[in-house]
Amino acid sequence: MKVLWVCNLILPEIAEQLGLPSLPKEGWIEGLLHGLLESKNAPEIMIAFPVPKEAGETAPGRAGVAHPEGEESGAAKRIRHRGKAYVGDTEIAWFGFREDTQHPEIYRKALEQEMRDVLELAQPDIVHCYGTEYPHTLAMARAFGKPNHLLISIQGPISIYAQRYMAHLPERVRGNVSFRDLIRHDSLAQQQQDFLLRGENEKKALTLTGHVAGRTFFDQALAKRWNQMAIYHLAGETLRGTFYEGSWERSEAQPGRIFISQGDYPIKGLHYLLIAVGELLRGADASQDLQIYVAGQDIIRSDSLKDRLRRSAYANYLRELILEYDLKERVHFLGRRNAEQMKEQYLKANVYVCCSVCENSPNSLGEAMLLGTPVVAAAVGGIPSMLGSNEGWMYDCDVDSTLDTIVQGLKDSLADALSQPEEADRRAARAKERARINHDPVRNRVQLEAIYGEMYS
Repeated sequence: MKVLWVCNLILPEIAEQLGLPSLPKEGWIEGLLHGLLESKNAPEIMIAFPVPKEAGETAPGRAGVAHPEGEESGAAKRIRHRGKAYVGDTEIAWFGFREDTQHPEIYRKALEQEMRDVLELAQPDIVHCYGTEYPHTLAMARAFGKPNHLLISIQGPISIYAQRYMAHLPERVRGNVSFRDLIRHDSLAQQQQDFLLRGENEKKALTLTGHVAGRTFFDQALAKRWNQMAIYHLAGETLRGTFYEGSWERSEAQPGRIFISQGDYPIKGLHYLLIAVGELLRGADASQDLQIYVAGQDIIRSDSLKDRLRRSAYANYLRELILEYDLKERVHFLGRRNAEQMKEQYLKANVYVCCSVCENSPNSLGEAMLLGTPVVAAAVGGIPSMLGSNEGWMYDCDVDSTLDTIVQGLKDSLADALSQPEEADRRAARAKERARINHDPVRNRVQLEAIYGEMYS
């Protein structure tokens, strides 16, 4: 059995062999792949992903462009970026297709020919698309044309993100257009419109598949809403290996240290956290040394003229909140973090917070739970399928709730998690056990092998 994985990003292990940069995102796919390749029952896995134009020609080492003997087919002439790379000790075929990932809201018909070329070279029995966020999933669904042998995994449901993109932002912020936004044609309204367009492609792709994979009640309901005929499969996520080792210890954590894994656009809810912490510091807990650490790019930057011109409208709003609540010395942006660096942040934190307005099954929450870090999370999307009320602190963040209600819930949850160490430890221990089941590599591998077997028969 030959299975072609279509991914949103080049896997870090392959990128390193190709001499290309990689992003520390979707690392769970690499974890799942390692587990699958170590199995005696594993199918032959091939991987396709967007790559820079020069990727194949400059690839060093064991990975690079394949040059078949004899005359090349039309597909081989067009797909110049292809070759083999090692994942662990297993050599797998990879195919790089051209896609404008900077503008995923634009669907280009030419991408369907890219997918047909990949299919001609790979000759898969099954195609497994990871995510619906980019147009290549719709292009592959159209090019493949075999819904009974196509599996689409729901990662982040773009169409739902679009609906909630600017939830609880003040009207003046929603309509604001910074200099940076104007130059880049990237205002908050335009960002939401882009998500809406991407959401339409997501829905179209899901109508063309016979199989959908997910892991929460939330994505299962969405799958049924968009395609009642598709078979829904439970397929758990296997996280990166480093998060299965070690454990959070209160004695090693820094009191009052709050960690959030991302905060560069409104869906991640950093504005909720800034207000909640600000209110905490204005109240009875004003003496606490609360510090917020944010992984990912610093969208606020410095107060230099150059950096002020580079700020988005959302970044300007975050800066307003930081100044209003006197948080300038309490908010720290860490930049992009790899797996080991993220692990270090979870272990240092007093509490990890997931304050998104919408999520399906955030990897960062699973990572924190696996390590035993106390967690506070919004009860949105698929999070209640990952975390129980006795395994962390959860608060309502419904789009219909008022900003005051949401902030009060987050504030109370934070206060409890920070002031009740024994209870926090008990909940974190239960969350860790839950995560070891949710993210069990063996269980998840067996699930996926069973799905492929069912589709192949």
